[in-house]
Amino acid sequence: LHLAMDRRCTAVPNDVHDETAPDVDAFLCMMDACPPIRLDAKSVLFCQRNADLACASYPNIRLLRAMLATNPSLALFDSKAYPSGGGTKHPLWCLWEHQQQNYQQEDHKHQKNGFYQMELVLLTALFGELDDSTQDEYRKYILHAACFQRVPLGYFEHVLAEYSSQAYTLDPFGNLPLHYAAQPSWRLQEQAPKNQSISVVVDSQPYTKKVVSALLDCNKMAASVPNQVGRLALHMALESNVLWHKGGLQELVLAYPEALRIRDPKTGLYPVEQSARNSPCRLHLSTLLEVLLASPDMISILVADCDPGVLPSLTQQASDD
Repeated sequence: LHLAMDRRCTAVPNDVHDETAPDVDAFLCMMDACPPIRLDAKSVLFCQRNADLACASYPNIRLLRAMLATNPSLALFDSKAYPSGGGTKHPLWCLWEHQQQNYQQEDHKHQKNGFYQMELVLLTALFGELDDSTQDEYRKYILHAACFQRVPLGYFEHVLAEYSSQAYTLDPFGNLPLHYAAQPSWRLQEQAPKNQSISVVVDSQPYTKKVVSALLDCNKMAASVPNQVGRLALHMALESNVLWHKGGLQELVLAYPEALRIRDPKTGLYPVEQSARNSPCRLHLSTLLEVLLASPDMISILVADCDPGVLPSLTQQASDD
């Protein structure tokens, strides 16, 4: 399977663009014979997973659907494979590169097929295994899936332009697209050991700000909408250590200032408390300062609550700095 995929990656474009190309049937036969775990193994020649190679070569919808049906987790974002950090490219980024080539060549047929393939990967990541009927049913949550997966910015802009009405829609999990965008470490939080804090890397903060700003331009009220468990986008952003200026936290507060006075139902903390506990460096302490300046009345509320741990914690951090 690895050798066949390596050959496909080095093939002439005209040999692999055809949906009925004979090598697709050969791939499907080999996949049936392979344990699902082998689809996640890396090629020696390209040092990439078979699923990634299927997208890095000239992608085929039959091949991609069969791989995701065998192992839906192949569609999930892998932090170790994030393009800015090097290593293997996520299938979505490979597919998007092909879309850029199709656009430059004015290949409208394959551009349409490419968007369909990207939607398949997105929706599989959010909802699990899909067939044709469920993919059509869940297409009304494409924008949610794009925010969940942190897709290439150009593709996000395309999805937002095509499906802007979805910025107002709650998905089956009770989330707006803004909830996913505001917590870019969503998938990492699910995989992390208990009590381990997961922060958004600084390099990804500008991306988060652009996506959050675009969603708020489309639906400013989204910042005031709680999700299924009562959490606001601001609570989720603070949990992921999103920064005030660089990460889009300021935009969330300006869209709904009252959120600064609402406890996070998951942690039981006010936003200023969340920010104080999640300030591992000076960069995040500046965010804490901005949160305090935006809600100075919270100090008196915290004193009234008589929480013995919060104010000493704030004082200690200030003196240490």
